Amino acid sequence: MKMKRHVMKTLKKKKTLEGDKIQKKQTKKLMKQDETVLKRIEKKTTQERRQSPRFQKTKTKKSMKQDKSVFKHLKRKQLKEKKTNEAEIKIKILKTKTLKVVKEKKAKVPINPNDRVSLRTRMSPKKFYDIVKSLNKEQKKKTVREMRLGSLLRIATNGISGKLARFIVNSFNPSDMKMHLPNAKIDVTPTLVHDLLRIPLGGKDIYNTDQYEGKELMDWKQQYNFKAMRPSDLEERIKESSDSGIIFRTNFLLLFVNTICEQNKPGTCKTTVLPHLLGKTPMREIDWCGFITNCLKMSKTTWDETDRGNYYCGPLLVLLLAYLEFMRNDKNEKRQIHALHFWDYDMMLKREKVDLKSGDFGTLEWNDDVIENNEESDTDENEDMKLDELVFKAKKNYKKLVNDKIEVKMKMKQM
Repeated sequence: MKMKRHVMKTLKKKKTLEGDKIQKKQTKKLMKQDETVLKRIEKKTTQERRQSPRFQKTKTKKSMKQDKSVFKHLKRKQLKEKKTNEAEIKIKILKTKTLKVVKEKKAKVPINPNDRVSLRTRMSPKKFYDIVKSLNKEQKKKTVREMRLGSLLRIATNGISGKLARFIVNSFNPSDMKMHLPNAKIDVTPTLVHDLLRIPLGGKDIYNTDQYEGKELMDWKQQYNFKAMRPSDLEERIKESSDSGIIFRTNFLLLFVNTICEQNKPGTCKTTVLPHLLGKTPMREIDWCGFITNCLKMSKTTWDETDRGNYYCGPLLVLLLAYLEFMRNDKNEKRQIHALHFWDYDMMLKREKVDLKSGDFGTLEWNDDVIENNEESDTDENEDMKLDELVFKAKKNYKKLVNDKIEVKMKMKQM
């Protein structure tokens, strides 16, 4: 009986608890319904208020105030921008005017030859010197020496003496291709260029060779994204690559042209030679000495010596070496080393000081026997070329011998 009572009590408790839970759920539902109803009523009331004329008037007033403040702020901004723009324009106009005045003054006032102002030039051999010293053996042998330009690998100078350079360029006359010095006249000919630089003399004019405008030219131009390149861009490309193919060859030759031969006055590379460099004619057959003499003639005619800001963009190194070799100094002696491999930047500066101490440039004694046309100083290039030719012939002969042996064996088997 006791157990029955206990069970009945527990059942009653469960029923009451379940009833309480159901009631709670129902109350929650009712509360939610009431909340939704209240929200709907509030929305309706707000809509009615907004539709009322009083509310609309207040809204328009607020919006007008906001619009006015925004308009004022925008006006202030515009005025500030106008003032700043006007000030910038005025500054630019003043700068341009002052620059024009300065340029006109500089152009009007000619340079006094006694002032000894250093020459402004873009034809420093520093970039070419740095590249030559960074080349590997394959690049030197396969490309440079095969083109008969191995003498350039031993270039000694990485700079140019500015005051002496201005005097030399002024003394050069393109009509008779002579350097008119106080004590002498130097004929600037292709043979002289050959004696100074030891590069190929005679051959084909590069502008009369075949032009190439195909895939290789497009590949080469894609390196620089078809922009106006500078010698520094060529220098970076050559240093990045260790290849000795066509792209390296064109980059090297263009750097040689734009640092030793000629360059555009704004400082960009002259690429008129590019289609000819990629043509079928081998570069060892090009008359580089004749090309440099033509560059001398054109560069001097376009250069204005009275303008201080004008850049000289011709083969300055050739003129400097010719002067240094043929104007005797007390320390000059007969030697078999060629000018390109002998005169470095420090020696040029020392020679400049010696000439100025002696009185003026070009006043030293004339020297006609400094350069000796011996090929002994160029033996490295010739020996390498001879060795390459001998190796090539030996390989050919070896292949012929092997083929002959195979043919003899085949005939013996057939017998």
